[in-house]
Amino acid sequence: MPEYREGGGPARNHLLTECNEPVDKGLQVMLAFRQHLGSAEARQVWRDDADVTTQVRDDWFQAVMIPAETMHEQQHGIGVGGPILPVLRHGAKNTDLGLPLGNRRQGAGVGGLRIHRGQSTVGWGWRRRNGGGEPYSGGVTDVTEALPDWAAPLAVFDLETTGVDVRTARIVTAHLGVLDADGGVTAAWNWLADPGVEIPPAAAAVHGISTERARAEGRPAAEVVAEILDRLRGLQADGLAVVIYNAPYDLTILREEALRYGLEPLGEPMAIIDPLVIDKAVDRYRRGKRQLGVTAEHYGVPLTDAHEASADAIAAGRIAQALARRFPAELHLPIAELQARQAQWHDDQAANFEAYMRAQRDPSFRAARGWPLR
Repeated sequence: MPEYREGGGPARNHLLTECNEPVDKGLQVMLAFRQHLGSAEARQVWRDDADVTTQVRDDWFQAVMIPAETMHEQQHGIGVGGPILPVLRHGAKNTDLGLPLGNRRQGAGVGGLRIHRGQSTVGWGWRRRNGGGEPYSGGVTDVTEALPDWAAPLAVFDLETTGVDVRTARIVTAHLGVLDADGGVTAAWNWLADPGVEIPPAAAAVHGISTERARAEGRPAAEVVAEILDRLRGLQADGLAVVIYNAPYDLTILREEALRYGLEPLGEPMAIIDPLVIDKAVDRYRRGKRQLGVTAEHYGVPLTDAHEASADAIAAGRIAQALARRFPAELHLPIAELQARQAQWHDDQAANFEAYMRAQRDPSFRAARGWPLR
């Protein structure tokens, strides 16, 4: 185990001592981190001494993270990845330990690593810092609550299209999949359609599918739409909720496409989970944008190929699971009740946005209403 160089003071040396505790004393280690990083001395060391920052991180990995990750891989077949943030879960309260530990490795981190000790749970989540040397000091990224029934297994759905107008946009690519409780993909279906119209350059620049490629490789749009509807109905019959980020966009386009080709649209009620609506409701005052990529980063969900239908759908599903773990009081509900809440939340959000826009920019502005269909 590396030694700290001289002159670091008792906070630094105590951190080393506590990091050497075995993983079965993880709760005590977490509490020690919280106690000593709360001191001005420890925070000053963390900000100003890059060598110590690296050494604390490496000691943590050697003493706690690596044994815990090995255990997690043995039990669940998957490790953690990405920036690691230790999280203490005790009863109904979260304790943010204020220690961003950097990247040990990049990987498909899903859920949160957790070790149970009686009534307490020691867990690790991950979250990126927004640059700078200050330690992260916000709320926890992930908690260790069990998932509600609607969240596992969970269907995920996303479309990439020719434009933003839900009445005229055509489907270009689509992904429908199923995730397990750890966010792993257990089933997947992908479609590439020839929409029968030109794909505008702006849309092609977003999702990477040109008119020429769609015509050469895509299947007739009517066939694609019919298969998507059949698959969604099958998952609905199996009792799965479907995660759709900004559901009114995708579902309204799908309905318009069905009508365009003389197909029966999806019936109601469908069990829909919309992480965009939920995130705005349960974390209303968080600053910043709420696009999929930004929200994925906030919840520690990898998104390596944004605006590709499968990547977006899977990331949205994992965000939904992260939300369910982090906000159990608001989201551990029967799906019918959660469905009704999302509809109300969406209406409230539209009304607030409309009021803001009318006051600040355009007195005649009207926000789109209707969830999960416009």
